[in-house]
Amino acid sequence: MNRMTPTAVLLWICLLGSVAAAQGRNTEALSFRTYLQQVAQHNLSLLAAQHQVPIAKAQVAQARVFPDPVLSGGLSQVDVSGQAAPLMSALGVTIPLELGGKRSARVTAAEHEVSVAEAALEDALRKLRAEAAIAFVQALSARRILLRKQQTLSSLERLVDVNTQRVKSGDIGEVALIQSRVESQRYRGEVLAAEAELRTSEQALRLYLGQAALDRSAVWTVTGELLASPRAFDLDTLLKQAATRADVRAQRLSVEAAQARTSLAASNRWVDVSLNVSWQRSLLSEPFASPQYDALSALLSVPIPFSRIYRGELQAAQHTESQSRWLQQAAQLRAEVEVEQALTRYQASVRQLALYKEGLMVDAEQVLAATLYSYQRGSATLLEVLHAQRTVDDVHLGYTAALTDHALQLIAVEQAAGMWDLDF
Repeated sequence: MNRMTPTAVLLWICLLGSVAAAQGRNTEALSFRTYLQQVAQHNLSLLAAQHQVPIAKAQVAQARVFPDPVLSGGLSQVDVSGQAAPLMSALGVTIPLELGGKRSARVTAAEHEVSVAEAALEDALRKLRAEAAIAFVQALSARRILLRKQQTLSSLERLVDVNTQRVKSGDIGEVALIQSRVESQRYRGEVLAAEAELRTSEQALRLYLGQAALDRSAVWTVTGELLASPRAFDLDTLLKQAATRADVRAQRLSVEAAQARTSLAASNRWVDVSLNVSWQRSLLSEPFASPQYDALSALLSVPIPFSRIYRGELQAAQHTESQSRWLQQAAQLRAEVEVEQALTRYQASVRQLALYKEGLMVDAEQVLAATLYSYQRGSATLLEVLHAQRTVDDVHLGYTAALTDHALQLIAVEQAAGMWDLDF
């Protein structure tokens, strides 16, 4: 098992810090918990999504608005016949009256939309947290691969030194030295590629860190280990947990919101009436005309609801409600399938990881050590040494791949179940 000691981690961070300082850049080490906290606070997409809740709450305030009354005034009568009719002025107010509980239904529908927006925001955080965790694990994996390749390169360079001494002493020919040198230089290229992969994987963290990573002079390095003890999950428990997942709950709330919109559409089929109350006063007129007087009038306007023969709004709301019910069932089924698939993959990753912990790595190291011992005494060929070195390297890289897959599948299980208690 190739676990880094705290000293090795410190040396590695110091090495990155010295390189970054040479380039005039600041280095910041991120633990998994600190990283996720930064993501939750500063991710730009999440900051944008958070506005959906106050937008929905503003719609509730908008739904509470009453129709505005209309104030009117002016001349209601002007004599143009020359019969000395009095000039009449009028001042009135028209009050729209909503019938059928429109306002109450409108407010209820808007309040349901707030609940949907809050659940959708929680689901956005759930997905973002898993995506950010995957990026962190990939960075940890890239760092582990680089360290392993650096160790293999050091081993090959020591082999070159050994062959150099053996050529000087006449134990082997120069061809063996050249071949070991070629293998060392070839592997140096793989180390350079691994260094680039680590840099790109850590640069990818900036996308999730959002505002916290807007300073391009900062270099983010990850700290932590992929090592995690295999966990035993109960499928029934995970399925019960997944039933309360944010996206499933959001879809359930969407059904309630659709029901509220159907009720609103039914209320909107009621016609609205208008009540007009006005005060009229006659002004001075020609002699022998009628005396001045004041009059009060009240009018009730009721539209003739010919438009109600068309039921498009109500039918659309009813179909939307039926659609939301099917989508709710689809969300529940999707959550169940995701849990089952994630658990199956995780259990496979645990079995794969066990292969390396059962002695595969130790055996490969012992073969390499024995081959090197025999080679130094002339009992093994250089090709056997290189083959043993490649086998050890492949086994260590395979172990890292198994650790990485185990971590990724563990993230998938917790995301599918809507739970989170991970740390690396």
